[in-house]
Amino acid sequence: MRNLLNLFKRKRTIEDEVDEELRFHLDMQTDDYAIRGLSDEQSKAMAKARFGDVEKIRTECIRIGSRSTVLLWFL
Repeated sequence: MRNLLNLFKRKRTIEDEVDEELRFHLDMQTDDYAIRGLSDEQSKAMAKARFGDVEKIRTECIRIGSRSTVLLWFL
C-alpha cells in the first residue's frame, strides 16, 4: 500500500516537473519574440502557436514520465 501511495505522490511530482519544463520553454520562446520587437501579447501568442498543442504535449510527457516511474518502482 505504501508503494502505491508513493507512486501517486511521484505522479504529482512528474506533473509539476512537466508543467515547469513546458512553462520554461514557452517563456524562452516568448522572450525570443519580445527581443525581436513583438509586444508581450503577440510574443505569447506566437510562442504558443509555434509550440503547438501544449495540453497534448503535457499529457504525453506525463504518460512517459509515469511509465518510467512504474518501471523503476518494480525494479
